[in-house]
Amino acid sequence: MPHKPPPQSWAKLKRSKEENSLITGWLSLIDHSADVAACCEAALDHTLIQYRLATLAGLNNLNLCQRQRLCVLAGYHDVGKFSHGFQNKWFMQAPFKSGHILEVLPFLAEKGGPLNDRFAEAMAFDKLSTWAADPATVAQLLIAAICHHGKPENFEHGDIQKRNWEATTDRDPMTGIAELTESLKNWFPHAWEPGSPLPSEPAFQHAFSGLVMLADWIGSDTDFFPLTQE
Repeated sequence: MPHKPPPQSWAKLKRSKEENSLITGWLSLIDHSADVAACCEAALDHTLIQYRLATLAGLNNLNLCQRQRLCVLAGYHDVGKFSHGFQNKWFMQAPFKSGHILEVLPFLAEKGGPLNDRFAEAMAFDKLSTWAADPATVAQLLIAAICHHGKPENFEHGDIQKRNWEATTDRDPMTGIAELTESLKNWFPHAWEPGSPLPSEPAFQHAFSGLVMLADWIGSDTDFFPLTQE
């Protein structure tokens, strides 16, 4: 497989164990987001998980609109991978590399700046913010989805670097996020319709983060969600 990166952002890579570390498989970020969102949907629609989440919020169950909204938020779990620094991991020799959690969390910490405006637009946050009684609840649920690696993260350690998010002649991370948003609108149409607000209880947010972790584990199993070899 050539070392030239694919035309769309990637989420998963597999390298050979040989010294040249050739890339032998990869998966696009949109495809991985779809896999994880679908695993979240299956867990909510076909297991007792939705009832356990509902109980934490003092509800009997979660309706279709609420479940699909959670699936949308789960679909954003790896949104930080659109950054240049993460995409640079395709190359063995890159000008800079970065992770995908602390690099994106400050966007949700209400820090000002034009990059935040572009992020909010790409995420359709004006619409997402109506999914709960308080827009902060949606931001907190997004944070819960992004922090799906098993521990909370400290915003003070995060840093929005312009080189990670500004458009270049080759790619624009915010365009990638906007494309993901459009896909999520198509995959989960009921989420975007008027409906019951998402719960705000911290226990609900904590459990949702665990659900996203489970969905990501399942959605990352290459036996069921194989990498492309082309």
